[in-house]
Amino acid sequence: MTSALLNLDNSNQYLASNEVSSKHEEHYQAFLSALKDKNYFDGLDANSEGYKNKETKAKQKFLKGLAELYKDKGNALLTQKDAASCRSAISLYEVAIKLSPSHTYYNNMATAHYVVKQYKDSAEASRNAILLDPKFAKAYLRLAMAQEKLGEYDDAILNYDKSNELAPSDATLKLKQDCINAKQTSQ
Repeated sequence: MTSALLNLDNSNQYLASNEVSSKHEEHYQAFLSALKDKNYFDGLDANSEGYKNKETKAKQKFLKGLAELYKDKGNALLTQKDAASCRSAISLYEVAIKLSPSHTYYNNMATAHYVVKQYKDSAEASRNAILLDPKFAKAYLRLAMAQEKLGEYDDAILNYDKSNELAPSDATLKLKQDCINAKQTSQ
């Protein structure tokens, strides 16, 4: 699942072949029509490389906007903090990721997995967020928290440090100390 989601070509395939596409194809066509009305493709032959490049950029923008809608719905559910809402949020984040992969969507999905105690899935989503943005401190923090719950204390401590290096925080240092204490207690 992970490598497929990180493949940017999948977003085009997703729009073309998934059930989401049937719901949104009409909106996509209206979006393209509006671009044509605003002369976005002005002077370009529909078969030209320039036209295809502009159409690809337009599709990416449409997919990004659609993904943001799914993310926003997921975020609204995530704030409820109950298991059913978080599971629904995970599904919405998965759709957002398929439409337009983003470190933020992965991190939000990691948070939802964490809330429902799916720590391995939380760690995996955090790693995917880091792959997309290696300087995203929140992803290292979420990864560390999941690793701590999985008993992977040494890795958790390293990721607390990385998170704190990228975005210094007393709260992160406290979480790291709590992890060190948990490691000592478990031995």
